[in-house]
Amino acid sequence: MSKNLFTTSEPSSTPISISPSSPLVGWGIVLIAFGIAIASQSLRKDRSHLDPYQPLPFTQPLQWLGYGKQLENAKDLEGAIAVYEQGLKQHPNDFRLWHERGLALAKHQRFEAALESYDRAYELRPDCRDLAHERGDALLQLGRYEEAIASLEFYLRYVRDSAHIFSDIGMAQYRLGRYEEALRSLNSAISSAQRDPYSLTQARYYQIETLRQLGRLNEALQAAKEGMKESSDPYFKAQYEALQSQNGIR
Repeated sequence: MSKNLFTTSEPSSTPISISPSSPLVGWGIVLIAFGIAIASQSLRKDRSHLDPYQPLPFTQPLQWLGYGKQLENAKDLEGAIAVYEQGLKQHPNDFRLWHERGLALAKHQRFEAALESYDRAYELRPDCRDLAHERGDALLQLGRYEEAIASLEFYLRYVRDSAHIFSDIGMAQYRLGRYEEALRSLNSAISSAQRDPYSLTQARYYQIETLRQLGRLNEALQAAKEGMKESSDPYFKAQYEALQSQNGIR
């Protein structure tokens, strides 16, 4: 299977447009919730006797989804994965089961297997933007930065001001030594991250390191000062002190 399902080529003249209020997004959440309700009703009388590793009395995809989510909520990721895999034996073309299996595998740190699930889900639903995001995150964890950038840039076609995505792209570009590109991405992340402290902290850290690599030490020092104002993360103080030493400042 291709490892580059998402590309940075230009969208078609009639791209699929998905907004946060799109029915495709909202109904996905509704269906998962409905699945949990169905599974709960099915299991109410005999829940204690169910074993996710044995054949289960389900016939509909939403029942598998519902029980799998219940197990995830109970911190039983392995059991949830087993349930999704059972469901896929009966419903091998169900997008939601492939998607949820991928998410559970990623939570379990099994990123290669998660990618296989995401890729299969994408074949079934190429209009689902969230797959590009989730696939990009898994690729980052595996250090496959070029592929991660391609997936995350696909997501940006639909969500153009995501600080989290810009920050992750910038980090990947930094890891590849593409410092000018990284700086542009990280600056974009910082400018849109006021309501996303995690992304702001990550973007600021890599912005400072990128400026250091570019030899722009005064700008890096100023960015480190901003980082210390924005966050109590000790890395910013360490960066600031290292830059002072590098600049010969005491």
